[in-house]
Amino acid sequence: MAVDSAPDFTTSATLPAIRGLRFRHFAGPSDFPAMNATANDAREANGVHNITDPDGFASYYAHLDPDHSALDRDLFIVEVDGEMVGY
Repeated sequence: MAVDSAPDFTTSATLPAIRGLRFRHFAGPSDFPAMNATANDAREANGVHNITDPDGFASYYAHLDPDHSALDRDLFIVEVDGEMVGY
């Protein structure tokens, strides 16, 4: 699920030369379904079978303490060819 409305995340770090690699800012709750799928895929790949459902995932991120977390500041999304692969 690609979201084109969020600006690219800029860094002075040297990034790997991967075709289609994009780092971008969090676009808001519309990112939650792909974030949940990405997290579930990572857990499954690591043998952890604790799969979260989309509503529970969205609720967790929607209720973070704003004094300690600001998703627009603290979170960036990693995509390859428009598909989320990490965050």
